[in-house]
Amino acid sequence: PAAVPAAVPAGGGTGYYECKLCSCTLASSAGALHEKGARHRERVQRLAAFLRERSAADAERPLKPGDWICTAASHAPQLVYANRDSCCRAGCGRARAQGLSQSEAATMVARGREGGA
Repeated sequence: PAAVPAAVPAGGGTGYYECKLCSCTLASSAGALHEKGARHRERVQRLAAFLRERSAADAERPLKPGDWICTAASHAPQLVYANRDSCCRAGCGRARAQGLSQSEAATMVARGREGGA
């Protein structure tokens, strides 16, 4: 993943596009191009598959408000319970702020479908 330039505040900032799914921050003008890229589309498809699997499992353990999804490149999307502030996968430890909320994930997948992902 691309490193955030030193002058960019955490979380992007004005004039920057932040993709939590790919863990990258780019110039805002590059956002649309990034979303059409092969790696981004592949990650959107993996996220969509994860959400489909989760919806099938909802009867067993419904998602709760605050549950979030770790999208670190080192592993498949991972559901993390609301009471955790970092990813539960061994060796990951990614912070909640770098993950996706349920609504962010759903929006990203819907946007990917619209864009042909």
